[in-house]
Amino acid sequence: MVFGGFVMSHFFENILKPTFIENWPNSLKKLSIPGVSIPLSMKQAKALGSNIAEFGEDFGEKQDISWLETELDDIIKTFPNGAFVRLGSRSPKDSYIGYKKGFKVTSGKEAIEVLTDWSERIYDDLQMAIAHNYNPYIWVREWIDIPKWTEFRCFMKQRKLIGISQYQYFDIYPEIKDEKESIEWAIKIFFSSFFVQACHLDDVVFDVFIKKIPTSEKSTNIWEVKLLEINPFCVLTDPCMFEWKRENNDLTINTKDGFFRIREK
Repeated sequence: MVFGGFVMSHFFENILKPTFIENWPNSLKKLSIPGVSIPLSMKQAKALGSNIAEFGEDFGEKQDISWLETELDDIIKTFPNGAFVRLGSRSPKDSYIGYKKGFKVTSGKEAIEVLTDWSERIYDDLQMAIAHNYNPYIWVREWIDIPKWTEFRCFMKQRKLIGISQYQYFDIYPEIKDEKESIEWAIKIFFSSFFVQACHLDDVVFDVFIKKIPTSEKSTNIWEVKLLEINPFCVLTDPCMFEWKRENNDLTINTKDGFFRIREK
């Protein structure tokens, strides 16, 4: 049991924690979406957890978190087009109310609802933080409309870009097929010119989204690439259209069927 506890502690400290937004270097944050953080004490983390629908009792008696709603309100007002709320570790993308109504929030009340409505991801991450005596952060990020086809998952191993996959890999998007070479080129330039120097980790899975910016010349477009989040380079991270494999006892991805993978059929 002691060995198991040591392994979990090592995994949290050395693999998971460095990927949380609050632990990014400023150089990496500048490549991503503008946001404001709210650090939580252990007591506040438990209070938030106690409000999670269905799972809250594991944090003790339900507690008042009106203070958090007020603080979120003040921050969200600084984002005129709305905001996206998440923990530094993960987002509540499994929130039922977020799934039904959307994840764009315009008030502290809406933000609390998204964070606490049946989200096992928020529950798990708060429990994990408390178990490791780690003060979690809530992040309020500027809302940006991101079409599903524009998201890509990228794999960096030993500071080399070894693979790119469309993120929504169950669906076919003609936009990706039509611009495949340009998208690959834009992500490679983003990686070599910005990401690899800014990132504090040697091995990481990072997610980006792209935006085509028209120019005065009809035949030319500029592709803007933005960082969404980073994830541990481990089997717990979805490899999308790749597969995890062991090579000389070292974890990597199987790239025999191509470096840039998209769904075409």
